[in-house]
Amino acid sequence: MPQLITRQEAISKIEKEIPRGECLACHILKEQTKHILKKGKYTTTLLSEYPRCWGQVIVIANRHITSFTELKPEEWNELSQHILSATTAIEKALTPLRCYVAATGAHENMVSTTPHLHFNIVPIYNKTDKPATIFTWGKGLYSGTNEEWAALYKNLKTAWV
Repeated sequence: MPQLITRQEAISKIEKEIPRGECLACHILKEQTKHILKKGKYTTTLLSEYPRCWGQVIVIANRHITSFTELKPEEWNELSQHILSATTAIEKALTPLRCYVAATGAHENMVSTTPHLHFNIVPIYNKTDKPATIFTWGKGLYSGTNEEWAALYKNLKTAWV
């Protein structure tokens, strides 16, 4: 069973892996290749290595852009399709109560987020979960064994439309 780790444990791990000042999303696109669910011309969809809820997926623009005004129509179309496909796969494979979809991020690079345009798709399993308790690392994040990550990836990849 995936375990909850503290915010500080996750931040310490990120600080060890990512050079200070580097865009977190660009680093993920460059380094995290094993949990990619779909690689498109304009976007990449992958399991979040730091999920607030088990099964969280991120859809990231391949190009380093920080605002919607920079998006080209073809990038938006692929981004939207990947969000729909990922959310559908999560619903089929994990049967959450619902999925939250949000374009989150900061205006500057931070340890836990980035201004690089990306969407989080977060499966919700508890009726008491609300956006204020989900879109924060305050209550910790999930981590799993290699086997748990592999099983999650396989389930979502199999359900992908």
